[in-house]
Amino acid sequence: MVGSGPANQPSSDATTQWTGFFIRGGIALPVSNTGVAPEITGPIPADWSGMPVSNGTIGAGPGFNIEAGIGLNLAGSANEENMLGFYYYPILAAYWQTALNWSKLGEAFEDRALYTKPFRVIDIGQRYGLGINPVENLSIGIYYRPGLIIPLDFEVVSGTDFRLAGTAASSDDSPVFMMSHAGGIAVKYLIAELSAELYFTRPTMDVTYINIPLVESTTLTGKIPVKLLNLSLALSF
Repeated sequence: MVGSGPANQPSSDATTQWTGFFIRGGIALPVSNTGVAPEITGPIPADWSGMPVSNGTIGAGPGFNIEAGIGLNLAGSANEENMLGFYYYPILAAYWQTALNWSKLGEAFEDRALYTKPFRVIDIGQRYGLGINPVENLSIGIYYRPGLIIPLDFEVVSGTDFRLAGTAASSDDSPVFMMSHAGGIAVKYLIAELSAELYFTRPTMDVTYINIPLVESTTLTGKIPVKLLNLSLALSF
């Protein structure tokens, strides 16, 4: 909305630019322990600290992310000399997954058929931050992105000898809401936007572990730290 003022006098009120619907897609690159394959040795762990994924070593490889939503660009002023504004996307729905690959451990783990379910998350969030409009049709956003996540099942299984599988935690002590956090930069020209963000989340999971030569399994609950670098291209309509 642009405020009214005397004739021939520019308004100082903020302007709202509706950026409309967008769809985004790109690659998700594991960062830190997320890309390290866990050591699968020894007996069944007695507590969560002994679980192979407790420090985030889930052995994820490159994956993908998709996102859709609506956005606003609040320009700082109707005066063209003011280039700063509020970068805001109020509704975002995202999905990402990373393929699990523990082939560096050798032997049976080189078989891709073991990785029956990748690490996957549904994420509902927002983006807000600072918008910069240096020239016409070009804008730069520096933003923070909080979100609420729904982690989906993952699984690595080899017959009846080995299984590591996780589902969203279901106990009474589990959090009702699980969050994600990301910081990033987005550069938009006309309808195309390139973005890069560092994404972090800690889904609370019930993880089941079975290993040779033990027959019985154990299920423990804890948070799995996940870090990703998301590189994406978006189109606005």
